[in-house]
Amino acid sequence: MFEHTAIDGSSSSIPGQNMDATGEGYDVDGNGATPTTNNNKRTNSSNTCASSPYKKGKSPMVKIMREIRDTMQSNSAVAKKVMEGEYRSESIKKAMRLVVESGAAEGSVEHYMATKLFVKAENRDIFFTFETNDGRIAWLKRNCQDYGMYR
Repeated sequence: MFEHTAIDGSSSSIPGQNMDATGEGYDVDGNGATPTTNNNKRTNSSNTCASSPYKKGKSPMVKIMREIRDTMQSNSAVAKKVMEGEYRSESIKKAMRLVVESGAAEGSVEHYMATKLFVKAENRDIFFTFETNDGRIAWLKRNCQDYGMYR
């Protein structure tokens, strides 16, 4: 609505009574009414408006530094994902080795249940807290029962 309108104060006025040096009020035209115009059309104020000062562009070095920062952040994010994936892979391998050492043969119901449970880090962490093979295999068997894998 006001996108092509600029206000520079050249046409502004303060309504009210004019005062002289003694503080006495007086009327300029004698009738006391505020003068009005019948023209309701706005004038194009772009020609009366002072021009904006020239805005200096950012130096090319700032742009280069931002690009370097953005590249480093994206590389860091990729490296973090890779490291998390490697850690996850090693954690799953360690857990599956412990499953076999605990007495669950590859291809058994317990071994299969471990492959399903160890997708979640929380289940691997719980499994690693058991100190004995008997405790680990009992936990796996209990999960098999909970999921109805024994028939």
